[in-house]
Amino acid sequence: MVTAVPSLYNIVTGLAHYLWGFMISIVSAVMPALAAIMFTGFIIYELDEDWHIKDGAYRDIREMLVGMGLGVPLAMLLKIGLILAEPAKIP
Repeated sequence: MVTAVPSLYNIVTGLAHYLWGFMISIVSAVMPALAAIMFTGFIIYELDEDWHIKDGAYRDIREMLVGMGLGVPLAMLLKIGLILAEPAKIP
C-alpha cells in the first residue's frame, strides 16, 4: 500500500485550521459573539471555496473542529479563572 506524503502546503494549511479552531475556543470564553462570527465566517469561506474549486471543504472543517475540541478544556479553565478573578460585589 502506497501512502501519499503530504506537501508543505497541506501541512501549513492543516496547522492553520487547527489553530483557528483553537483560537475560536479560547475567544468563546471571553467574547462568545466574536467566536460565533469567526466560526460562521470560516464555514462560509470553506463552503464557498468548495463550491468553486471542489477541494473537499469537509477536511478543512474537520481540522478546525478538532482544533476547537483541543481548545475547549483551556477555554473552560480560562472562563473559570475569569469568574474566580472577579472582585467580590459588596451591596
